[in-house]
Amino acid sequence: MSPRRRGEPGIPADVKLMRELAVRAMRHGVEIDVTTNADRRRAVLAHLDLAERLCEEPLGFERPDQWTGFIPPAMWNQQPNTSPRRKALVEIYDEALARGRASAREEAA
Repeated sequence: MSPRRRGEPGIPADVKLMRELAVRAMRHGVEIDVTTNADRRRAVLAHLDLAERLCEEPLGFERPDQWTGFIPPAMWNQQPNTSPRRKALVEIYDEALARGRASAREEAA
């Protein structure tokens, strides 16, 4: 995947990309919460090994920070979304969540 070189003065390229993805998804009846995307992105990028997985197949980002946090919806056009990209992103994010929960339990103990 080639790096995106988009942006408007004062607006980071990844924020502009998230807006574009939200608009595209709305055309298909899917609503995207950009705040949730940012939270997912932060959770994954906090773990170097998970962030590096974003650069592997089937995702193929040139750099981990290119991922906006967007995970395609489970259903698309009333069909299950079986995309390998979606599956990889869900697995990576689920692992980030599990690590976050484990860390919270350790801090509470």
